[in-house]
Amino acid sequence: MKEVPVKIEVENRWVVSKIGIGEDRIHLHEPVNLDIPLKSIVDIEEKKNTLHIEVKGTPPTGYRVASVPKVLAALKRVIIMSCTAYRLMAYFMSPAVRGGVLVKDAKWEKGAIAVLKTGIWFVSQQKQISIPLGDVSGIELTTREVNGKKTDVVKIDHVESGGVSTSYVLCPLTTLQILYNFLKDATKEMDMNGDELDPVAA
Repeated sequence: MKEVPVKIEVENRWVVSKIGIGEDRIHLHEPVNLDIPLKSIVDIEEKKNTLHIEVKGTPPTGYRVASVPKVLAALKRVIIMSCTAYRLMAYFMSPAVRGGVLVKDAKWEKGAIAVLKTGIWFVSQQKQISIPLGDVSGIELTTREVNGKKTDVVKIDHVESGGVSTSYVLCPLTTLQILYNFLKDATKEMDMNGDELDPVAA
């Protein structure tokens, strides 16, 4: 199990600690001293250099950890790829359009899309992008020119820094239709529980 340095919030104060990252679990070291199976994680939210990790239960339990961007990126990747979420392998371009203007150097990235309790995550070797479900303003099944031919894609409009941005997802049409329907439901019912998500192995 790889160990990384973090600060963990305990009783409203930050405590220097470590997190062990394993294949199927993370371990919060002292003073929490807790094993968390990755499948029990239903949500993560990122704010600046902190991650809020939500673990299923009645009620759900939340843990806040802080660290340097490199450590948080490794932690996010492991959690997003193994937690309870609707997840599939896909190509994505996010953001592709910002404020009505094509983003310079925007390109298709090969990776995964995961829909968690509060956000849509795009993950590739180079990127980890989160779109909070509350910021999604529109979802549409449309076509876009890819490698010179019209291809079906899911278009996601979302608010970013006060302006509207657009991201695209590309995968086989049957999967695309399922993703579109799932995203429509996810953004319609903001209070859905992680237990209701249909886990799909990435």
